Amino acid sequence: MTLRSVDAMHRTEMHSAETRICHFPGCDRPPVPTTGGGQRNEYCEDPQHTPLKAYRARKKLQDKAARQAAKQPQPVTRPVTQAAGDMASLFHRVAEMRDELLATFEEIGTRAAVVTDPAMITAEIEAIKRDAEIQIAEAEAARLAAERRALAAEQTRDEALAERDEATAAAEEAIAELDAREQQLTEMTADRDRIVHESRNALHQLREETGAEIQAREHAEAERDKARLGETAALQKLDDLHVQHEAKLHALLSGQQITGEALNGDSPKDDGR
Repeated sequence: MTLRSVDAMHRTEMHSAETRICHFPGCDRPPVPTTGGGQRNEYCEDPQHTPLKAYRARKKLQDKAARQAAKQPQPVTRPVTQAAGDMASLFHRVAEMRDELLATFEEIGTRAAVVTDPAMITAEIEAIKRDAEIQIAEAEAARLAAERRALAAEQTRDEALAERDEATAAAEEAIAELDAREQQLTEMTADRDRIVHESRNALHQLREETGAEIQAREHAEAERDKARLGETAALQKLDDLHVQHEAKLHALLSGQQITGEALNGDSPKDDGR
């Protein structure tokens, strides 16, 4: 079974003999109409459907059928018949090569018909002219746009230079003000250091005076406590002397009473005697 027989069988199954369809295997779309009186088109508008690719597709289908047939082992019992079959296969391969060459020449003829078609040549020249005019117009528009951008860039540059000069002047003014504030800060720092030094000296002197005053107060309090202790001791001593004096006085008075009573007792005794 040749490639053309496989394709013909496929077409018979899909369409009737009166209907023209694309020669690509499996495609049922109509061929592109022929224009300009050239060779009749046999393939549809799909750019992948060409004579060479159609041949390869048919070859792929035939190889698939051959592989499926080769999967069934057949013992060689008749070498003459087998050799004849091999020769048939070789002739078949030659036919396939012939078909491939014919398909290639057919595709070359199709391309040549396109290249030599006056109507298509004229249409392509017109298209090239239109594309050139469009490109020229686009280039001119791009040039004008570039000029506008250049003018805008120049204006932007002038504005940027003016802003830079203003920024420079403002920066110089800010630097001068900063220097003045730095000088003022230096003077304020010196005054602060002087005030801190004087405050520390005054605080040190105040601490010394306060310490001396505290020591004098503590000494006075100690002397006062000492005087109070002396006064307390003197009062205690005075109290002791007073107690002793009262005790002595009491003893003396008691002795006198005893003496008087004794004297009084002696007198009656003498009377009775």
